[in-house]
Amino acid sequence: MRKIFFYIHKTGILDYFINPICKFLTEKYDITILHLNKRNGFPDKKYDNLHLIDISDYSTQQIIQLLQESSPSLFVLPGFISIYELYMLRMAKMLGIPTLFLEHGIYSQQTANIAYNKVLSAQAFHVIHRNLYFLYRYLELACKSRNWKEEMTVLYRAIRRKDYSSTQFSRAMFFAPYGYEHINSHFGYKENQIEYIGYPLVDTNQEYNRIQQLATNNLHNGTAIYIHQPFIKDMLTRWDYNREKEMLTQLNNEVKQQGLSLTVSLHPRESIEHYKQLYSDTDITIKYVDNKEEYAQCSLAIGHYSTALIYPLFFEKPIWIIDYDTIQSSKESPFSPANTYPLIQVENNREFKHNIIGNEVLSFENIAQHIDQYITTL
Repeated sequence: MRKIFFYIHKTGILDYFINPICKFLTEKYDITILHLNKRNGFPDKKYDNLHLIDISDYSTQQIIQLLQESSPSLFVLPGFISIYELYMLRMAKMLGIPTLFLEHGIYSQQTANIAYNKVLSAQAFHVIHRNLYFLYRYLELACKSRNWKEEMTVLYRAIRRKDYSSTQFSRAMFFAPYGYEHINSHFGYKENQIEYIGYPLVDTNQEYNRIQQLATNNLHNGTAIYIHQPFIKDMLTRWDYNREKEMLTQLNNEVKQQGLSLTVSLHPRESIEHYKQLYSDTDITIKYVDNKEEYAQCSLAIGHYSTALIYPLFFEKPIWIIDYDTIQSSKESPFSPANTYPLIQVENNREFKHNIIGNEVLSFENIAQHIDQYITTL
């Protein structure tokens, strides 16, 4: 059976992006996930259909030996900014293993700078220590390469200039033209080196056909959904929960003037009991919106930078993008061109939608089919 290797920093991404793709590939491929859970302080996870290897304590030689013995048909990375991601890419290229960049989130300068924001936060020590480790591993690889000077030039260009043109992936898969335009500025791919796969909204192609029908029904239930982000928990803001409540109370008063009620779609890492108690003296609804089809019913979606905004965008709902403390989402978010508030009845954002999430079948099954088709060409 042919093998596919993935590298991810930590296994949190498995549940919401990697495994939904892999479950359509495991009948044909043996899939191994390399990760750094131990180094990032995350517990081990187990999946029946995936082979997970924590390489936190692996030396460069041990990783090289693992890759040589396994001889994967494809090495997939859903990221490229980290020094360690560059390290893994350079190692695969050095061993002649085909590599695939797989876009996994809507890229922007704001998301690219999140790591730098953390350096200035309470997480600074951990971030600096981790990146020194990444740098050490890269230098170890450079010393093992045939051309130490070339490897250091690649590293310098990537860190100093964000220029990856000298270390392109064998293939790059983007959701839509937006991702290609923004990420390709770092790589310089030609169009025959890339393909569009669409942003995955559902698991199967059949499910996509069903929600596509919902997008044409033009439903409105008089609710404004605020898509919450864990800025306080992630220490990206000076606000506390009471200051956030002041903002949401003011937001509630404003949408009432439009004849709407406010629902907070709470981020799953926040405690719903805490929020319900805090907002018990208001008429704001607090809930987890697990079924994204609820966005097909709402009359307005409110948010910051979040890929969750893709769902109301797909259902062609009015979108209001607001700032949060010093997080200037209203202008810097990739979704800002779709900002239509206070107009509840809006012109169609179809062209923008297709540019950012694509015209493909928007399912994980479709992405798996693209990966399988690419491997058959190798």
